[in-house]
Amino acid sequence: MRVFLLSGLLLPLLLVPPVQKPRPVPPAEKNQETFFLKAGDYSLRDLLEKSADFLGHVYILPPPSDSNGRRSDKMSSSKVRIDKDLKLARREWEDVMSQLAFSFGWVRTALDAKNGIYQWVRFDTQERFLAKARAPFVDPEEILARPNLCEVVFTTLPLKNADARQMASTLRPIFVDPTSFLLIVPAGDSNSLILRGTRKSLAGVIRMVREADLKGTTRKSSMARELGALKRRLAALETRVRALEKAAGKGEK
Repeated sequence: MRVFLLSGLLLPLLLVPPVQKPRPVPPAEKNQETFFLKAGDYSLRDLLEKSADFLGHVYILPPPSDSNGRRSDKMSSSKVRIDKDLKLARREWEDVMSQLAFSFGWVRTALDAKNGIYQWVRFDTQERFLAKARAPFVDPEEILARPNLCEVVFTTLPLKNADARQMASTLRPIFVDPTSFLLIVPAGDSNSLILRGTRKSLAGVIRMVREADLKGTTRKSSMARELGALKRRLAALETRVRALEKAAGKGEK
């Protein structure tokens, strides 16, 4: 697709190139489930454009050049060498492409995920706040099922035994995130955690929290058993004391 920028409205209409209709997608390319990529040198922009075509997404990318026609964006200057031909399933390619872009400092943000419209932003600039603000809600199980897709999401994680405030305070120093996407806070009075970050970082948090919460259950059960045994020993001791007191009373008579 070409975008024509007109500096004024008085240009003769003959100077405006004819509008080109989008090339119809051949039937063989629709709903394609396998991505093929020839070995060679590519820019990150090239790969993202190929990815958008394959996945049927609309990617909003930074302009490839400034007003003077000079290439200035980091996306075009980021080079990738593919040493051998690639053949990947749809989901595998989407995961790989997201990881590759992330390694160059780019993350995908959803403008309209339902219709596959995304904007790629740099997370080492002020644009990272867009990734935080647009983070979609994803169920914890879905995060665990697909942790390798590099996108910023948020979720809630209810706790059964551990205290959410104490858990959040314990986890924050453990999980250090240089991108500043990671957020771990208690969710009001519901004894749940609100988590935000990349899927991979959240998957690690979710596993650790659930394990700690399960150990809390084990400790509670163990304490309950020990308390029950102690109560039984005390009851038996009280019975013996009463029997001794009764026997002592009879002896005094």
